[in-house]
Amino acid sequence: MSLENLVKIGQLEPITPDAHDINRLLEAARRSLNDAQLSGLSAEGRFEMAYKAIMQSANAALQASGFTVHEDERGVLVDVNGSEPLRKIFQTLASHHLEYETADLVSCVYQG
Repeated sequence: MSLENLVKIGQLEPITPDAHDINRLLEAARRSLNDAQLSGLSAEGRFEMAYKAIMQSANAALQASGFTVHEDERGVLVDVNGSEPLRKIFQTLASHHLEYETADLVSCVYQG
C-alpha cells in the first residue's frame, strides 16, 4: 500500500515538512539509541529504547516525506506493505545520517 493510499484510508495525514520538528525527532532518536546501549539497563529496557529510536526515526522519515501518522481513539497503527515505501523511509534515515541495521528494524517490528 502506498503512502498516498494510507492517506485515503485515514492512517496518514499530509503535512508540510518542518525541518525543526524533523531534526528534533532525529535528535530524540539518537538519544534513545545511545540509551539502548547502556549496559546498566536490562535487556528489556535496551530493547524498548531501541524500539523507541526506530519509531522516532520512522516518524521523522514520514514527516520528511510530507506525512504524519493519524491517531484516533484506537491509537496509532501504520501498516506499510511493499518495498517502495520502506525504501523511501530507509533513504530518509540514511540522508539524516542515522545508522540502523535492517535486521534490528525487522526484529523490533516483529516483537512490537
